[in-house]
Amino acid sequence: MIVGITGASGFIGQELVSECLRQNHRVRILTRTIKKATVFSGDVEVFFGDLIDEHIDLTSFVDGLNIIYHCAGEINDRLKMELLHVNGTQRLLGFVESYFVLSGRSVHWVQLSSVGVYGPSRNQASDLRFVTEESSVWPKGKYEESKAESDALVLNAQKKGYLTYTVIRPSNVIGKKMPNKSLFQLGTLIKRGLFFYIGKHDAVATYIHISDLIRLMCISGFDIRARNKIFNLSNDCSLVDMVEAMASAVSVKNPRLRFPEFFVRGGVSLLSKFIKLPVTNDRIDALVTRTHYPYTKLIQELNFRPEKPIPEIIQEVVVIY
Repeated sequence: MIVGITGASGFIGQELVSECLRQNHRVRILTRTIKKATVFSGDVEVFFGDLIDEHIDLTSFVDGLNIIYHCAGEINDRLKMELLHVNGTQRLLGFVESYFVLSGRSVHWVQLSSVGVYGPSRNQASDLRFVTEESSVWPKGKYEESKAESDALVLNAQKKGYLTYTVIRPSNVIGKKMPNKSLFQLGTLIKRGLFFYIGKHDAVATYIHISDLIRLMCISGFDIRARNKIFNLSNDCSLVDMVEAMASAVSVKNPRLRFPEFFVRGGVSLLSKFIKLPVTNDRIDALVTRTHYPYTKLIQELNFRPEKPIPEIIQEVVVIY
């Protein structure tokens, strides 16, 4: 099989490249710089280009591909999010369509999305809710909105008949090389005895280990049962269980303090007018959320379930000094 991967030099992309090579697939990557391409070892075909570039020619990259893993994403620069997630996806789809017109061969497209496209709770962040693949898309924020639009472009392309798709929407992806430092910051607070719980006791931690994501991406690329399906992927656990696992990892006592949500939000609202606080409303939202992302559909349709419980692997991915 010939596999094309965008975003190949990113946290997820690098792991996917390694796994595809391990499975003896012919791998092509699309990257913007020579420096990023040097991280790969093995037989990788490197194509240089930026999906944001409206003059990019992806004819050679697309030619002969069986599968495209579209992992390219922008998480920091808001100005580039729409350019990459929307315009870049549309640009790549155009070359896939042209390839189909010339060859009569369709491509299977695996889209790396995010559960963020479902948006936050419509009312309170701490409302109990269960988000499934049938839930309405209601993104809030430039990243989430642009990813939702990118997904819609892929779904509409399938209706034209030149590709099949699998859209994978993971929650927070964690692993040893993860760029997101929020868990490290949480671990530091726990180690220093500064962490406290907020609100109700059944808050949820929504994470997925990168090895589980890569396993699902590979299955989705080759298993016909995954064709034209959307799958959410999260290995939800109790926030308390995760925090206590982190406390054990850094050899400190389990945090016990818990304050009412309204009390913390009121304090943050008042004090933030005068000083910069480490606690923000977004961080409070993350600590009180009771949103679950069940993987029921994955079990039913692919016989797939995550293998890495978050409390059991938290010490592996979060090294706190």
